[in-house]
Amino acid sequence: MISFTLMLINIFYTAHIHPQQTHNIHYGIASLILLFMVRKYFSKSSVAAGSIFALISVITLLLTSTYGALYFGDGFNPKITSLLTAFYYAIETMSTVGYGDIVPISEPARLFTISVIVSGITVFATSATSVLGPVVHSGFERLVKGNSKKMDRTNHFIICGLSSLAINTIKQLTERKQPITVIVSPRIQQAAKDQLEGLDVVIGDYSDGAILTQAGVMNAKAVLALSDDDADNAFIVLSAIELASSARTVALVNESKNINKVKSVNPDIVISPQQFASDILARLLNGESIDSDSIVASLLHSVQGLSEKEIKK
Repeated sequence: MISFTLMLINIFYTAHIHPQQTHNIHYGIASLILLFMVRKYFSKSSVAAGSIFALISVITLLLTSTYGALYFGDGFNPKITSLLTAFYYAIETMSTVGYGDIVPISEPARLFTISVIVSGITVFATSATSVLGPVVHSGFERLVKGNSKKMDRTNHFIICGLSSLAINTIKQLTERKQPITVIVSPRIQQAAKDQLEGLDVVIGDYSDGAILTQAGVMNAKAVLALSDDDADNAFIVLSAIELASSARTVALVNESKNINKVKSVNPDIVISPQQFASDILARLLNGESIDSDSIVASLLHSVQGLSEKEIKK
C-alpha cells in the first residue's frame, strides 16, 4: 500500500512539475501496474525480505534525493552545485534534522524538499517495521504458544481439552512413550502453560475441522474429546466423523444427564466417570461387596463401547 502511495505521488509530482518528461510518467504508470500484478507475492514477511526491502528503499530514496537536490540546486540558498553538497542536503532532509544552513527558496525546490521529508519519514518507518516486524511477531508467538515440541503427527493420539481426566491421560500416555498431540483453546492455554511444556500443542477450537486436520486427525489412532464441556466433546466427535477419519473417537461425559446426547453423535467409546463413581458409592451404601468383578461391571456400565475383555486389558 505504501509503495502504491509513493508511486502515485511520484507520478502526480512529475506530471505537475515536469509534464514534458513523459518517459518518467510512463515509467511510473508501468511500475504501478507491475506492483498491482505482483501484490500477492508480498503477503508474507521475513527478516531477510524485510532487510532487503529496507536497504533498497533507503538507497533508492538517497539517490533520488541527492540527484534531485542537485537538479533543483539553483532554487536553494546557497545554491547546491556539487554532488557532495547535494548528498549532505539529502541526508539532512531525509533524517528531518534540518540545520537551516541550506534553505529552499523556489517553489520547485520547496515541493521537492517536502517530498523528501515525507518520503524519508515513510521509508524509515516502513523499513523499521519490515525488519523488526517479523522478529517481534516470532517472539510474540513463542510467548503465546510456548516452546511446544513438534512431532510427526502419524499414529498418534489427539487429546482435546485439559480436564482432570485429560491431564492424567496425557501423563499416562507420556509414561508409555505414546505420541500425543494436545488441542487446547486460547483461553486456557496460558493458564496451563506449565502442563503443556514439552508437548506437541495445537492452539484453537477443538471442534474446528481445520484445527483437527492440523493436529493430524487423518493419521491419528484416536481422538479423545476430554474437555470439561459435554457439548464441546460432542462437536469434536462430529467434526472427526465428518472428516472421514479412521481414528477411533472417545467422548467424555462430565454430567451423567448428557450421556444420551453425547451417545447420539456415535462416538466409539463414551466415558462417564460420574456414573462410575455414583455406581460404586451406591454399592457401598447398599452394603454390597466390592470386588474386581463388581468394579469391572461398574466400569463397563460407565465406559460404553468397550467390551469386558478390553477393560481387563
